[in-house]
Amino acid sequence: YQGEEHAGLVSSLLSTGVNSVLANKWEVDDKEALAFFDAFYNALKNGKNTVIAYRNAMKTQYQLTKKVGSWSGFTLYGSPL
Repeated sequence: YQGEEHAGLVSSLLSTGVNSVLANKWEVDDKEALAFFDAFYNALKNGKNTVIAYRNAMKTQYQLTKKVGSWSGFTLYGSPL
């Protein structure tokens, strides 16, 4: 069904053994997405788990843009590693 592609992809990845999936629920501006993922992967690189890295990326993105939509389109699924 239209609109269920996202859920199907996420559950397919998780069912194959992927620990976590960070996916967007709607279209996000490319520059905002780049800044979000830079913050997310920098936190992971510095030893944070996925939940803390996700939270840090949300907080950083909001501080940069003051727009909830710049980070709220992303959802973290799976286990916190």
